[in-house]
This record gives sequence, C-alpha cells and structure tokens, in this order.
Amino acid sequence: MTVTDPNQSSYTLTSPPDGTEIVMESMPAGKQFKGSNASSLFGSLSYFRIDDVLPSAKAPSLEFNHSYVCELKNHVLYTVRLAKDKEKTYARVSARYTGPEPEVQKQVESEDKLKEREALFLAKDTAEAFNHRNSGWIYVIPSYKAEEMTRTQSDLLEDIPAPKPEADAAKTASPAPAAETPEAAK
Repeated sequence: MTVTDPNQSSYTLTSPPDGTEIVMESMPAGKQFKGSNASSLFGSLSYFRIDDVLPSAKAPSLEFNHSYVCELKNHVLYTVRLAKDKEKTYARVSARYTGPEPEVQKQVESEDKLKEREALFLAKDTAEAFNHRNSGWIYVIPSYKAEEMTRTQSDLLEDIPAPKPEADAAKTASPAPAAETPEAAK
C-alpha cells in the first residue's frame, strides 16, 4: 500500500505473506509506529464507506492530489484518488490487474495448477468489472475515512523511546541480600 500527498511525498506499507505485522519500507532510523495508525491505514479499503455518488460530469471542479494505492495478493491494484472541497472529500476509484497474463489451458494439468490459473482469470475479471462499474463516478466519503487515508508519514511514526537509566542500572546492579525472616533465624 502506498500513500502519496500533493507534494508527491510518499511512503509504502507492506505486510508479509503471513500477514502478522505491518512494515514500512525505508523506515527512518530511530522511529516506530505510533499506536494503531498504521494498521487502520493499512485496512482502509476493508471498510470503505461512501456517503454520496455523483456523475463525473456534475461534480465540482476538483484537484485529486492525494492517492492511496493498495495491491492485493491476487495481483489487483486498487487506486483511490482523493480531493477536498470545503467540508467534503471526493474519491475516484480504479483497479488494475498487475499479475501475469492468464493463459488458456493447453495441456492436462494438476488440480492445483488449474486453481492457480482460475485465480488469475478471476482477478483480471474482478479489476475489469470494478472499472466498468466505477468509471464515470465520483464518490463522497466520510471525513474520518479521508483523514485515515491521507495520513502523512509523520502521523504514523514516533521516536523510539530511550531506555530509562534506572532500568539499566537495575539490570547491572547485584541483587540485594535476602532479609532474614524471624522463622529462618531460629
């Protein structure tokens, strides 16, 4: 997933195949993710909400200067271009298949190979159908979703806190002798 702002500054978040964590490509040294901002940004398209729909011809003159691009594991790349006009945020959406060109079966293949081939055809069809349904339309999205999708890199990161001196001193100090209990003294 890549977010680009009007100044063409961008950052990319990825998730390994097991999907257990989110990683920022070229994470600045000494930085870490701030709270859950990265995970909510990474999942923005999962719960994409639309408040209104306008034909492109009837929409106000807009400058779509933010982009949110997300490529799924099935090779479909979704692009959301965002524009702000007064209190409303508008979105244009598109999809593109980026995987290998699916080929028609020419020989007998295993069940697994057939499923892989079918997945490629389905992904390509999904992108084409998405564009067919959404071209010519502009969507009004809620402000919270727009804020989530346009977070800057500085909104996502914070400095890694320095270790506390007391904690370091406690690790290196020798343990204190155990106090004798009255029962142990007998």
